[in-house]
Amino acid sequence: MRYRISSSSYAAFELTIDGQKLSGKLHGAKGVFEVDLMHLSQSRGKVKFDLASLEIDGQKNASHTEEDRTRALDWLDLGRGRLDPERERQRWTTFSLLEIGHPSAEAPHLARLIRNREPADTRRGQRTAGEGEARFVAFEATGAFLLHSVVVEQSVPLRAEFRYPVPATPGATPSQIVLSTRHPFSVFLKQHQILPRDPAGVLLASMLSALSRDLGRPVLVSVELLLEP
Repeated sequence: MRYRISSSSYAAFELTIDGQKLSGKLHGAKGVFEVDLMHLSQSRGKVKFDLASLEIDGQKNASHTEEDRTRALDWLDLGRGRLDPERERQRWTTFSLLEIGHPSAEAPHLARLIRNREPADTRRGQRTAGEGEARFVAFEATGAFLLHSVVVEQSVPLRAEFRYPVPATPGATPSQIVLSTRHPFSVFLKQHQILPRDPAGVLLASMLSALSRDLGRPVLVSVELLLEP
């Protein structure tokens, strides 16, 4: 069964750089998942986020927030001084699902029931009390993670919530699937060559040396994806 990723999906991140704790979100999600509702481990898919949509969570000084966002885009080779073809090449980060490991249930209708939940009618924006149900499956997703032209193997601990408009039966089609991280996973800036740069993409050697320790620390990433038929 094919599901498309809703634009309301997001990725959140937290990191410490130069003694400052920063957090924010990415939007602009796109992608498709082929979900095997009888054999979840056979499911595959791909999601991508628009790095140009990056938001830094607000600080007391709004100008500092915008400075942090500008600096982040420079480091991602999305600065104002980069040519459009270069910006477009670096603009998207993607995760391609290649393997599902250790699912808590092989099919969603066999999964644990989520109690006291009224699934939403996604087309009408209304709740249908007493008819539908939701079930969840925990698993480990392994795939190819592309960020800043560097591809690495990445494992992500996920929880899939299957929302049904009617009681779940074998092969029944969920009206929504929500994929969310059970806990954050780590991404390393240095591994993806995300380093101090100016708006034209030129490495800033002095900052590279000063921030070397911070660049080796993990960025903690969480995601929430809404999938709809």
